[in-house]
Amino acid sequence: MNAMELRKGNWVLSPSPVQVETIGYEGINIDSFGKTSYPFEKLAGIPITRELLEEAHFIEGEKEFQGYIMSVLEREGKMEIYTFEDKTTLIEFPCQYVHQLQNLHFHLMGDELPQLSFI
Repeated sequence: MNAMELRKGNWVLSPSPVQVETIGYEGINIDSFGKTSYPFEKLAGIPITRELLEEAHFIEGEKEFQGYIMSVLEREGKMEIYTFEDKTTLIEFPCQYVHQLQNLHFHLMGDELPQLSFI
C-alpha cells in the first residue's frame, strides 16, 4: 500500500479491517502509543461495493456535489468514482477502495465519511 494515500482515520485491511491512527516510515499504527503496527506491504485497500456506496449515500450515475460532478460507475465488477470540475475536466481521483473514498469525501465536503456498517 502506498503511504501517500493514507491519513489518520482511514480504514484498510491487514487482513481484517483496521483504522489508521498514526503513519510511520515503515507502516501504520492503530493505537496512539505505536504498540500495534502493520507494515505497508501487509496492508490492502477495502474494495468499494455497491452496498457500501448506497450506505454512504452515493448513487450510480452523475451527481453534482459542491461544484464537482461525481460519476459513480460499475466497471469490470468494480465500483469506481471519478470527479469532474465540469463535464470535460477530469480530476485525477479514481476511487476503488474505502480509504480513497474517505479521502475524496473529506477533500470535497470537509468532513469525514459517516461510519459504515462493515466496521
